[in-house]
Amino acid sequence: MLAVAGFASTNLGPDLPRAALFAILERFRPRLVWLSASVQDLDEGRRRALEDVAATVAERGGTLVVGGRAAPERVKGATVCRDLATLDSFARGLLA
Repeated sequence: MLAVAGFASTNLGPDLPRAALFAILERFRPRLVWLSASVQDLDEGRRRALEDVAATVAERGGTLVVGGRAAPERVKGATVCRDLATLDSFARGLLA
């Protein structure tokens, strides 16, 4: 869906180690990063990890989008898209 919207899209797969994610963010400085949350009842450690990723993406000029069946209502510094239609609209807005 992001590729159709006009983004160069790369899937880094599930369970990407945090160090690898931060190295990729530093090297490529993506404009949009999408993370899917699939763990119900996001604990404080996972919430802080999402906020750390959001801050790192923002420092490099990008936006973190969180979605998935267990996406929290809010993540500080990130945009939460509860469905793909919302993500599509948001992504197209970034490109406009």
